[in-house]
Amino acid sequence: MQIQGTTSVVPVSLLEQVVLNIQSVDTNNITATSTVSDFKVHDVDWSEYNFQVPENLSSISFTLTAKIKVISTGELQDLTVSENFEFSR
Repeated sequence: MQIQGTTSVVPVSLLEQVVLNIQSVDTNNITATSTVSDFKVHDVDWSEYNFQVPENLSSISFTLTAKIKVISTGELQDLTVSENFEFSR
């Protein structure tokens, strides 16, 4: 996950309020969004989620958001990582 422009590795057990957002767009520019609250992530195993995609998929993006407690302040910091995939026919 990106933390202020640097990549850090942390045990996923420290992550709180993990949410997976999936947004797909078809060739007719119709957008569908799916949000998975309390998405389960694992240190030693794959995290997976099954979902349907439109028949004429044009692009799909995945965004994983979470919060992590900053030890020095006790406050929660937002973490976000995204990936987008474009398809052509």
